[in-house]
Amino acid sequence: MIQENIEVIITITEVEIITVETILLAHRLKLQYQFSYWDSLVLVSALNANCEFIYTEDLQHQQVIENRLTILNPFKL
Repeated sequence: MIQENIEVIITITEVEIITVETILLAHRLKLQYQFSYWDSLVLVSALNANCEFIYTEDLQHQQVIENRLTILNPFKL
């Protein structure tokens, strides 16, 4: 069951490679928004993948990052 789920996820998602530029932008977001480094890295990956929304309960609901990525808490929708 887990293997099947992993295979489905792989077919419907896009993998973002972490580059030096990704790390530098994550650090800038960390400082600018006071996020953890790991949250910043997730957000930068979403930005790099041209996502419009990211669903998480760990960050501020409806906050907009870099004027193009909106954080949504799925429990507040």
